[in-house]
Amino acid sequence: MSKAALTKARNTPAKSPLSLTYAWEPCPPRLHCAILPVTRAIIHNPNHPLNTRIKERLSANDRNTLRWLFICPAGFCAQYKHVIQAWSKRRMRAAFRKALEERGFDDEGRLLGTEANNGAAGKGKGERKYGIKGALRVNLTPEVVVAKPEEVMESARWLVKKVEMGQEGGPGGSAYRNKHALPKVEKSQESRSGGYAYRDKHAMPRNGQWSSARRQLG
Repeated sequence: MSKAALTKARNTPAKSPLSLTYAWEPCPPRLHCAILPVTRAIIHNPNHPLNTRIKERLSANDRNTLRWLFICPAGFCAQYKHVIQAWSKRRMRAAFRKALEERGFDDEGRLLGTEANNGAAGKGKGERKYGIKGALRVNLTPEVVVAKPEEVMESARWLVKKVEMGQEGGPGGSAYRNKHALPKVEKSQESRSGGYAYRDKHAMPRNGQWSSARRQLG
């Protein structure tokens, strides 16, 4: 883990100020965690009239960007009406956009003007060269409804720092996975016990091969 990531890990609290929980995928698949449950149900239903259109839209999405979603879990929905749920999600989305802008990113994790120019030119020590990418799903809590604007903004900054830590070498980042990856199987192992060449050489004869072998022996 880099020094910048270690510094952020020390300065970032382990728990969100509003007890938010999240799911994070640094290298999201086509059906990532930031897809709405309704959209996911349409994708799994081939008879739905919007199935083809939604699949084409997902295939056209750029995977090198940040996809994020705020949802209200079942407990939140049972406690508050739909109007309060929609207001809470709008409140957190606005704070998250502002937190991304403070860190030099747009809504999709791309670098903003000055940061992008510095990164492309390689100027400045410690300047960012790339944006952030991945899929983020955040589960809201009833604390969002009664929280002060400062607390909401602090939780949004906490989420952005967590995403950046995952990019720079945290347990969800690519640098961490490359460092702790399992060693690749060497080609020489293919001829050992358990390899394809070994199994093909010592494979049992099939039914047709048994009959030809008996005729040769008889």
